[in-house]
Amino acid sequence: MFALTPSAHLSAAEIEAAAQVKLAGFNAQGQPRITWTPSFALARAYLDQLVRAGAIDPALSTEVDTVLRRAGEFAAAGRRFAAEEQLRTLADRLDTAPHRTLQQALVDLADTFNPRVAATVGPAEPNGSNGWYTGPVTLTLTGLPAGIWTGQYSVDNGVTWVAVPASGVATIDAEVKGTVRYRAVDGAGNTSREGSRWLKIDRSAPDVQVSGLTGGTSYGDSGTVTVDWTVTDGGAGPGINPDSALLDGKRVARGATVALSGLPLGGHTLVVTAKDKAGNTTTRSVAFTTTTSFADLRALVDGYRAAGTVSAGNADTLTTSLGRADAAASAGQPAAAVGHLTAFVDQAGALNAVGARTLLVRDARALIDQLDR
Repeated sequence: MFALTPSAHLSAAEIEAAAQVKLAGFNAQGQPRITWTPSFALARAYLDQLVRAGAIDPALSTEVDTVLRRAGEFAAAGRRFAAEEQLRTLADRLDTAPHRTLQQALVDLADTFNPRVAATVGPAEPNGSNGWYTGPVTLTLTGLPAGIWTGQYSVDNGVTWVAVPASGVATIDAEVKGTVRYRAVDGAGNTSREGSRWLKIDRSAPDVQVSGLTGGTSYGDSGTVTVDWTVTDGGAGPGINPDSALLDGKRVARGATVALSGLPLGGHTLVVTAKDKAGNTTTRSVAFTTTTSFADLRALVDGYRAAGTVSAGNADTLTTSLGRADAAASAGQPAAAVGHLTAFVDQAGALNAVGARTLLVRDARALIDQLDR
């Protein structure tokens, strides 16, 4: 069997490094690009070339030879971190142009024992408020020697580790407030030194629960409702900014008692908006309707009598007309009911109290419209 032998022009290390290259076929016209797997033989081959060219100081050459031997012994003994440290320390010294190829070979070899994994996140700047992300974050690991090491990350302080795809890019969907740890792992289960990034990810908008009003409900306008709501924040929980509510576009305070007679008859909407400190926002809308009836009008008259807004005599007159209208409507006599309500409108229109006058006339006319349909 023919084989190359070491000579003054070709070292044993160069022969060993060359033997690492295996081509399935060779076509000179194809000019295939040849790459070498990092190895001690490859590093020694580059050293031999420097020595042969007189491009390295003899003392430094001896030091490189010694370090390569020591690192190889550490590697053979399973002390991969020690081997990596020897190689990187030596590579840091080879910072002149003639030594760059050897330097890179040492760095690549060190990466086979313990790669220096770096990470970037995307978007580069948080898309929420106060340093928070409000959507998935990509974690891109670099420095993973292909075919040797793969990446992992952990969002629970290393309790569980998630594999990073071969692309080196992982998408973190979890909610995080703290350190994201990352590392490389090889086929034998060896792990590299860990790196970390501080991340704050909150994808949960506040939960808003409205009380005091029920959507789709009709309320008689003689009553009142207490507008209230509660806001809770889940997820990473950065806290809640002051929340607010609008009733028909006008601000209403939490816990406010709203007299429905002060609202126009018809549809209304309460909108509660809550925003957490990460920027997630929840808007809860409750639509309801205010109506009037004979009972509501009677209750309004009684309320004005009790408050002294309407005199007892005027209240009695109004109540009488209202009772007659109600009785006629119940008896299926809408025309008679309208007549009594028209009298009620005239009586209410003569009241001195502007608020009472306006409200009672409005409601009575609304009932007339209902009877005229």
